[in-house]
Amino acid sequence: MRGIPAFVLGCTVLSAACSPSLPSPTPEPVPTLRPATAFIEGENQLPDNRYLFLECFTHNDGVVTDPASLCPDAAMIDFPGYSFSDRSLSFPGELPDDVSLLGLVGVGTSNAGAMGGGVSSGLNAIDGLPYALPNGAAIIHAAYEDGTVVTEIDGAFFYLSPGES
Repeated sequence: MRGIPAFVLGCTVLSAACSPSLPSPTPEPVPTLRPATAFIEGENQLPDNRYLFLECFTHNDGVVTDPASLCPDAAMIDFPGYSFSDRSLSFPGELPDDVSLLGLVGVGTSNAGAMGGGVSSGLNAIDGLPYALPNGAAIIHAAYEDGTVVTEIDGAFFYLSPGES
């Protein structure tokens, strides 16, 4: 699966913990995210030789304001299940030959600050549409020839194109 031709999409969730007196971090606004106005549920226009790769990470960053308190869910994690760099996806093992997939979703968590440290990630196969991300962050409803998908986030529908997040 290394170097498969893929449309790369992104998703990031930021959270703060153990910091009731500090504001939570806010994701950078992405002006390219556009409301999806019309689509056909389950539509798949992806070419046979192209796949989706959607990566969705939750970044936990904790700040302890009282030195006597600890973050209750702080943890050191180090279980990366794949790596993606220079437009190449690498992971241990092989996909079965009989798998019919539209793409893969990389789902992970990173901890920093008082939340602990490290990264944990894994891959899930997108074998049909609609497809709900395992962490509940979004649902993919349709995919188009150029790699754009219709995604539902908190009940609203958006177009997400390759390279956008």
